[in-house]
Amino acid sequence: MVPSRLSQGLWYALPQSPQLFKQILMVGGLDRYFQVARCFRDEDLRADRQPEFTQIDIEMSFAEERDIISVVEKLVDVAFKEGLGVDVRPPFTHMTYAEARSRFGSDKPDLRAPEEIQALTSIFYSTQFERMKTVIQAGVP
Repeated sequence: MVPSRLSQGLWYALPQSPQLFKQILMVGGLDRYFQVARCFRDEDLRADRQPEFTQIDIEMSFAEERDIISVVEKLVDVAFKEGLGVDVRPPFTHMTYAEARSRFGSDKPDLRAPEEIQALTSIFYSTQFERMKTVIQAGVP
């Protein structure tokens, strides 16, 4: 039982039985298990988050990052083909967190917008503006 932050005096249950079924299946020799789960957030609302959503829970034995990415890409491809009749054609474009932050200033960039952050440090090397000069000399990107 977990107390609700948003509804004082109310509680909700977190059932753990699906985890037991997953463990039994994997001990029984299955190297993968997928579960679609409906989720509800018990937190303050934000503009970029919904209060409820559906997620896929993936359990894989001896999986590496590339294995997970490949499975998820195939899953999205099949879901879009069968659900909407749309071919999304994996593999998808990938970028690291550091690349997304440096190019777009966000860890969830909208690649439909072509605007990217551009470093202008080289243009300001000879500036007389002291604050800018101090930042450049300190090596701040």
